[in-house]
Amino acid sequence: MVAAGREAKTAYRALNLGNTAIERDDRGYIKTDRRMQTTDENVFCVGDAAGNPHLAHVAYRQGKVAAEVAAGGDDSFDGRYIPAVMYTDPEVAIVGLSETDAAEQYDGIKVGRVPFSASGRALTTNKSSGYVKVIADANEKLLGVRIVGARASDSIAEATLALEMDAHLDDIATTIHAHPTFPEAVAEAAEAAKGESIHSH
Repeated sequence: MVAAGREAKTAYRALNLGNTAIERDDRGYIKTDRRMQTTDENVFCVGDAAGNPHLAHVAYRQGKVAAEVAAGGDDSFDGRYIPAVMYTDPEVAIVGLSETDAAEQYDGIKVGRVPFSASGRALTTNKSSGYVKVIADANEKLLGVRIVGARASDSIAEATLALEMDAHLDDIATTIHAHPTFPEAVAEAAEAAKGESIHSH
């Protein structure tokens, strides 16, 4: 894979931004606040033109925020927990802190890792490559999740919701998951982080 990076390319000239109070940052992206308003309060900007991360699901959420605010409502964009997915084979999906970042910011982190070879669903679909990794702080508050394997793009949604809800390992581990499914490996990894997994050894 060759990744050359991105630069803000535009139809900015066609938009005649010079006739507005809109400002751009040093990389060429349009400056916005958390309400997706630009420096011209009558203009909103969402998606790639507003800068990183360049993800469709981020743009969708930003668009909803901009519409709500433009209609007189009160909303803002919260980018703390944005899932990222690589549609490779196997898939890779991440959200929250990595184990390395968590260890730099917190003492005594807890990490649970479960291979998909311990997943009944993965075995029955012949997709047993990969794993789920759950990272939590010393008080067992969830910090991040990494999934490599089949249906990672689907399973990361539960992890993202858990982070948004300030979940702890018990919140995930004691939630009854349908069996056999891929997402139950997330619960198993939470149990592994607590030293209580019964399937991953």
